[in-house]
Amino acid sequence: MKVLLLVLSIFLASCTAEPIPDADPALSDDQIRDEIEIAARDSAKLADELAAMLAQLEAEEDEDDDTLSVVASELEKALEATEELSKASQNRKTKSKQGKGK
Repeated sequence: MKVLLLVLSIFLASCTAEPIPDADPALSDDQIRDEIEIAARDSAKLADELAAMLAQLEAEEDEDDDTLSVVASELEKALEATEELSKASQNRKTKSKQGKGK
């Protein structure tokens, strides 16, 4: 075991690691500027796509609101019709009871 640790220590001591460079020194200011311009165009394109998606979602939401308004209106009409039928039924029952009572 001691021999393995000694060999491993010697191996690791003999290895040299190269430092990671902070930036590629081969890139000129013009190249960096070009890369920034490309990134800016990509960002603008992405922003346009996101704006279009948001507009589509808002339009769908408006359509949903319109549909809900139509459904609510139809339900109100159905409720009114049901109430009228219920009143008519109540009137018939009352008249029929009055007719039997005479």
